Amino acid sequence: MIMKKFILRLYVVSLLLALVTVSCTKDFDEINTDPNKPPKFSTPYLLTSFQEFMTDNYYDEWFGGRFSYIYAQYWSQMSYTDESRYLNRENTINSWWNYCYAGRDIDPPDGEYNGGGIIDLIEIIRLNTDEETRDDAALLGGANVNQIAVARILKAFSLQIMTDTWGDIPYTEAFQGAENPLPVYTSQSVIYGDLLNELDEAQQQIDETAAAVSGDIIYGGDMAKWKKFANSLRLRVAMRMSKVPAGSLPSGVSSINAVINDAVADGVFESNADNAVLKYLGLVPNNHPLNENAKTRSDFAISEPFVALLNSYADPRVNFYGALPADTSIHEVTGFPYGLTRIGATALNDNTFSRVDGTGPDPTGNFSGVYAPDAPAVLMDYAEVCFILSEANSYDQTEYENGITASCEFWGVDEADITTYLASVPAALAQTVAEQKYIALYVQNNQGWCEWRRTGYPVLGLPEGGIMEPGLTEIPRRMYYPFDEETNNTANWSAACQAQGWGDTDLLDDRVWWDVE
Repeated sequence: MIMKKFILRLYVVSLLLALVTVSCTKDFDEINTDPNKPPKFSTPYLLTSFQEFMTDNYYDEWFGGRFSYIYAQYWSQMSYTDESRYLNRENTINSWWNYCYAGRDIDPPDGEYNGGGIIDLIEIIRLNTDEETRDDAALLGGANVNQIAVARILKAFSLQIMTDTWGDIPYTEAFQGAENPLPVYTSQSVIYGDLLNELDEAQQQIDETAAAVSGDIIYGGDMAKWKKFANSLRLRVAMRMSKVPAGSLPSGVSSINAVINDAVADGVFESNADNAVLKYLGLVPNNHPLNENAKTRSDFAISEPFVALLNSYADPRVNFYGALPADTSIHEVTGFPYGLTRIGATALNDNTFSRVDGTGPDPTGNFSGVYAPDAPAVLMDYAEVCFILSEANSYDQTEYENGITASCEFWGVDEADITTYLASVPAALAQTVAEQKYIALYVQNNQGWCEWRRTGYPVLGLPEGGIMEPGLTEIPRRMYYPFDEETNNTANWSAACQAQGWGDTDLLDDRVWWDVE
């Protein structure tokens, strides 16, 4: 019986590794199930599976808490401080990479395919395109064109996070399974050009008069909102390239403003009602992953640098982003020093510092604080759109204030306090727009880190007295590639490092294509 379970597990591991873009080539010809696609599921199941797992993965204690929140310096670690000193765990990086491509449970405990990776979106597109399956797919999941469009939008959203995290990644040769287990890496400039094309074509493909998609737990099948989301993502992709020299922009992109103007003309977010948000139900297993982690651990505090930035603006969101310390004699949110050694962090009196939580709730009753079981996973919001439009239009004051207002309203700040705050904030300039955008991106932590890399604001310092990864002299500009890539896809990994100007290195302070000094 034990041997039987072992053989089953070995088979499933081999199958799922074939779905991932990196694998060793041994015994691929012995796999009987098609490695290019997962077992057949209904398209609504695949869509729900991807949406939930995607948010669980990007906003959990690892990719979110111990990576993005930490690298952006929104949070500090209070005991196990390795990640805040940029000492990463190899197995975690391997897992992130695999999860993004192939989904959860590379080694499933139940012997079943559980899905959730981009491969699910590829399968949705295939089932809605193949003449043999498209009618059945439409019967279960809504109009073929709408299902394909939603899958393309989510695919673009996820792949931008991946390429912004690592740089060049397998893209044009990805998702080919056993046919190409060692894919080459595609340059980030080519990926960015394709992301813009995918989003533009997807929003044009949407047919609001046809049957809406089923299994959609982000917009409930509202195709008009999916169209706005696609166009708003075009703004994000375009603005991320703002410092790239005109001659180095992707093929077909004449200027950043041309892309932005075209996206706005097609329709972007107009209020918080358009926000792309997955709203957790608040009950296991559908509660926010950070809430589940907080039930047994207390690893994170709001960081001292972030609190200092909020206080420099007298920002009312500080009480929504961090809880009051357990020491009741302290009546204000107090940030924890960033990047201490483990000994230095544990020596401090934890009761005098603010954990990660908030006082909420917001007026819609969606959540109360970052650690709430029903806290939202925000993919993109109206505030970000406003800040992009402010920057694109020579730091337009109205869009700047709209962005601040939208963020404050989302968090439930009183209207009177918002009015007072707007009267006190400095005018819209490069630094103030960037800092307000960074503040608003708090729960979109990966985007906050990306924007800090792009703009240089806010000014962040190195860890306090901490010992960083050997050889590192600055805050990380990217995540290094998984060790499995260096080991199993060595030639293409090495070629990618060389192509990006890093030589033989694969380091945290190497810069991705759009991160121009």
